[in-house]
Amino acid sequence: MHKILLIQGPNMSYLGKRQPEIYGKTTAARLDALLLAHAQKNSYALEIFYTHSEP
Repeated sequence: MHKILLIQGPNMSYLGKRQPEIYGKTTAARLDALLLAHAQKNSYALEIFYTHSEP
């Protein structure tokens, strides 16, 4: 089984809340659910990690 680590960066928690006319109405939680369902359907292990650190 393939494994994927998705690292989400700063401000991703604002998805769906901040300027939805630009970024859309999909929240980070909804995006996570969609990605996890897709990974499971395709036999991938997906781990999603959020960080607020910037380089």
